[in-house]
Amino acid sequence: MGVAASSKNTALSASGFNFIASFIPQTSFTKLMAKVTIDRIDDKSDLPVWARIVLVIIAFLFIGGIFQFFGALISGVSLKEMSPIKDISLDRHLVMQLSGFLGTMVVIYLFWCLIDKQPIKRLGFATQGIIADILLGLVVALVIIGGGTLILMAMGALTITSINVHVPSLLYTFALFIIVSLNEEILMRGYILNTLMMRYNRFVGLFVSSLLFALMHGMNANITWLSMLNLFLAGVILGSVYIYTRNLWFPISLHLFWNYLQGPVLGYAVSGMPIKSLVSHKIMGNDTLTGGLFGFEGSIVCSILVTLFALALMLYYRKKEQALLAQRAAQPEAI
Repeated sequence: MGVAASSKNTALSASGFNFIASFIPQTSFTKLMAKVTIDRIDDKSDLPVWARIVLVIIAFLFIGGIFQFFGALISGVSLKEMSPIKDISLDRHLVMQLSGFLGTMVVIYLFWCLIDKQPIKRLGFATQGIIADILLGLVVALVIIGGGTLILMAMGALTITSINVHVPSLLYTFALFIIVSLNEEILMRGYILNTLMMRYNRFVGLFVSSLLFALMHGMNANITWLSMLNLFLAGVILGSVYIYTRNLWFPISLHLFWNYLQGPVLGYAVSGMPIKSLVSHKIMGNDTLTGGLFGFEGSIVCSILVTLFALALMLYYRKKEQALLAQRAAQPEAI
């Protein structure tokens, strides 16, 4: 692609994001913009980065699994019921996820605080602009999942068949996906991407962490090559703001509302797992278009929308970073 065409696409992406961002109250969004950081975190660990990442994933799977097992015992889930896990009732599933999350926090404390010698806040829990980050995650999820659904409906690939309001189910699944988003984002963006950025270029960190994120979901039911690609792209968009802000609230919010809107609200399978939903629908046509049994995350429409939004977010935050660098460079002259 030529330089002129590339500049035009960049402008279109940035202006498109500005339009979406305009739905967020300006005061909150201004606070979010102020959180761009250009400061590096010093690597204080004696272990190589690759060793820490391999070990933290092993510890996450092993210790998290043990905690989930005890959560299953507490909630009365038998070993037979644990396979497949989708057959477990929502309240017991919630207890198991909460138990697994506690296991994840034990792992993160051992690695981040004891091995990496870093304060827990540096994972990405700054409170400045938290409301704007959460709103931004909600808006992006709404536009991608909701907009993608409207595109499929307009193409005749999806029709809504019924609406069933079941408040307890909606509340349980919201709580469930809060835990899921916290669990995965603290590990994948807060620890793994953060640790990679200590030693490597941010985009190398984003690529590797996104690849690991996709691979960790690679055993999900009804997985396809396109859904694997989309899981990788999901890792990219979840980390797209973090590489500029080192703040977890946007990826946590996007992850939460992405899953919640996709499954409990609109009736798609979430990464291959069917969930009781507010809206029931029927999909028709090629699985490449609709996502098939894997859900919207297996659709080419998802691929296109996530790619566009990830690029727009990174372009927008790059511009903010450049403004911050220019401001810092000008400070000595002003003294």
